[in-house]
Amino acid sequence: AAEFSAIGKDDYLTQANASNRLILQIEGQRAIPNLPAIVDVLPEGTCIFIGPYDLSQSLGKPGQIWDPEVVAAMEGIIALCQAKGVGVGTFTDTLDGIAFWKDKGLAFLEYASDLNLLIGAARSIKTAASAA
Repeated sequence: AAEFSAIGKDDYLTQANASNRLILQIEGQRAIPNLPAIVDVLPEGTCIFIGPYDLSQSLGKPGQIWDPEVVAAMEGIIALCQAKGVGVGTFTDTLDGIAFWKDKGLAFLEYASDLNLLIGAARSIKTAASAA
C-alpha cells in the first residue's frame, strides 16, 4: 500500500478512494432470476462476483462447482452481465479452472486463496524436507 510509503498519506487516500469499486456477490439461486433487475440499477463501474461454492450449495449440489447445472448457471450469469456491460468475475482453485474460465470474457478471476497458497507452500517444503 502507498508504494511502501513512497506516496504521502493524503495523496494515497485520495488515489485509493478514487479507485474503489463496488463488487456484488452472486452466491445463491434466488439471485439468478433477480439478476436482470439488479444489473439494471448498478452504478457505473460495479462488478458482479460469482461465488461458485456457495452457488453450488444453493443449487443443491454442495461443492460440485463443475456440475453441469452449476456451470450453466454461472455461464448464464456471465452472459447476462456481459450483455448489460457489467464486469463479472469468479473464483477457481485449480489450474484447470483457470484454463476453463479464462476464455469466458471475465473481468477478473480469483485464484485459490491466501490460505490455500500457504498450505501448498508448506506441503512443498515438507515434501522437499522428506526427500532430503
